[in-house]
Amino acid sequence: MGGWGGTLIFLGVGSFLLNMIGMEFILLSWVDMWGPLAGIGIRLGVIALGVVMLVAGGVAGGEE
Repeated sequence: MGGWGGTLIFLGVGSFLLNMIGMEFILLSWVDMWGPLAGIGIRLGVIALGVVMLVAGGVAGGEE
């Protein structure tokens, strides 16, 4: 689960930074369809989900 979390964090942060310079990952090009504020919210949501998955994967991995 931690691998997926890291991937989501990478995509969310990368999308956020690329959007600042007028570019976007093709995979996440749809996030601005509902406006710039919704796009920022979706990007932050992807980052938050990635952090949750990373933490959950770390906690579950540590208990074994």
